[in-house]
Amino acid sequence: MFGFCNKKYSIDGKVVLLTGALGSIGKNLARSLVEKGAQVALVGRQPVDTGNEFARVLNNGYEQPVALYFQVDLRKIDNIMPMFELVLRKLGRIDILINNAAVEPPLKLCESSAFEEVADAINVNLLAPIELMRLFEKHVRHRTNKSQGVVVNVSSMLGLAPMNTFEVYGATKAALINLTRASRALAPQVRVSAIAPYHVLTPRMLDHLTKFNVSSARRMVALSMDQVCATVIRCIQDTSNAGEIYTMIGDLTYTRTWAFELAWMHIIFLFVVALLVAYVKRVFKRNN
Repeated sequence: MFGFCNKKYSIDGKVVLLTGALGSIGKNLARSLVEKGAQVALVGRQPVDTGNEFARVLNNGYEQPVALYFQVDLRKIDNIMPMFELVLRKLGRIDILINNAAVEPPLKLCESSAFEEVADAINVNLLAPIELMRLFEKHVRHRTNKSQGVVVNVSSMLGLAPMNTFEVYGATKAALINLTRASRALAPQVRVSAIAPYHVLTPRMLDHLTKFNVSSARRMVALSMDQVCATVIRCIQDTSNAGEIYTMIGDLTYTRTWAFELAWMHIIFLFVVALLVAYVKRVFKRNN
């Protein structure tokens, strides 16, 4: 944790780059950010007319545009730098990056008809956030006013609790969590955090729950899109967090990801044991 006196980071007047902006969660996030005074670069791969129409809805009632759509296919990593540079030319700067875009490959790895489906998920869910974070950090560190930059990665609880029917998706989300934890060292200039929600009740998820007759218990702890948006806003505003993972299920949101703390304890224990064994072997070898 970093001692920033719990002062809130203001979203008002900030420029936000939001990927997956035309998905269910993305649209709700865009609305929340605009309501808090942000100017939002909406990034998606939907047709330009579709994106511009949503931007028009967000801009309605404002004298100056608060949203602008940028069409890009994040499955093609070479598209990212030109898009990032275009956002900078159009909006002048980027203060907040939200990596929200995601692709779900077929549930089981063996059901993929071609490796391209697997590669798409890896590119969108992991490589695109890495490239955007790389570009964003460079942008923040080189601008003259030295103001803080904020990154929020939208991961999943499947990144913490693997399931055998979500091998690739879970692996990309686990890597995104690891990336977030490792990025703690970038603070305070670039503050990175992530959310790892359980099932989110998007229209697509509601169809899934109905189709597969999911138990009422699992439905009871599923999350609303409003909860997810509120936690992303919290990640942005809370200046005391860096490298934190906000795990969400039901009405609970917590940041103590014990799997990581216990893993570090385990690694330290193994290191000490290995060091002790190596020392004992050296002593015996020397005596013989």
